[in-house]
Amino acid sequence: MDERLPDHVMMRVPDLLDRLSEDRELVFLSSSAPVAQLVPVSELRVSRAGWA
Repeated sequence: MDERLPDHVMMRVPDLLDRLSEDRELVFLSSSAPVAQLVPVSELRVSRAGWA
């Protein structure tokens, strides 16, 4: 599976997680402040397990 995405793309988190391997990180950009954060895909998957 090709894991390359465009530099800027909007998609739902579950769809994104399905496309990325466990060892990747993604940049979360805040829409309300000039803030960015690196988020490990593995941590998002742990969080996703608790979504209803």
